[in-house]
Amino acid sequence: MQPARKDRTGCETKSTDDNTRAIAAFPDYFQSFPGVPKGRDMTTLDPFTALLLQRGAEHLNRLGPRATAELLAEVAARTNGMPCILEALREYQRRLTPRNLAMAGGDRFPASRPVAVPL
Repeated sequence: MQPARKDRTGCETKSTDDNTRAIAAFPDYFQSFPGVPKGRDMTTLDPFTALLLQRGAEHLNRLGPRATAELLAEVAARTNGMPCILEALREYQRRLTPRNLAMAGGDRFPASRPVAVPL
């Protein structure tokens, strides 16, 4: 058995199969899409914006697949980004399965870190 390795975010990975590596490199594959700015993923957002996005995504997930499709269609209409959205969806369908995503911890957001607020 191989010892646990750390991915580029510092998280331990217990499996080295192709799907787990793809999940660990999850933000990187967006960089190849035309029109998607480089370095735009959850890790590059300021903490407040990341929290707003996380809470919105959690709410949208509770609404189900129809609401998710409606949101994606609305974003595409506002940004003329349907080709990019469809390409991202194809990548998700090709590379990710619920089981592999769960094994890598990608099915949930990381725990929030406490932040000291000066008085």
